[in-house]
Amino acid sequence: GKGDYPQAIREIETAVSIEPKLAVRQGQLAFVYGATGDKARARAVLKKLTERARTENIGSFPFALAHLGIGDMDAAMTALERAVDQHEIGLTSFSVMNDKMWDSVQGTPRFARVLERLNLARYAKGAAQR
Repeated sequence: GKGDYPQAIREIETAVSIEPKLAVRQGQLAFVYGATGDKARARAVLKKLTERARTENIGSFPFALAHLGIGDMDAAMTALERAVDQHEIGLTSFSVMNDKMWDSVQGTPRFARVLERLNLARYAKGAAQR
């Protein structure tokens, strides 16, 4: 629940400091900031990611996480779809796609299509009833 967030923020901040080059960690950090209501910090991290993307290929998945945290579902889904198009690593693990952070887009046609393309459709919420 929300009570675990301070711990989660500390863990991800530590992970970022250990691997500052790993963009997905920054995406996770932006997500947690946004999810805990600190949209300003989430946007600051997103801005850093955007600046990095100008000069290096960091992929789209970190942006999907950042937008998701900020609550911009359309931008999150667009980034996620682009990540699937580019066969980005982070997506192949079901644990990534089964995370509670996707709850806000679970059940949407766009998210269902992403899961289908990743051969994870059987994990879509509500898939069992079909």
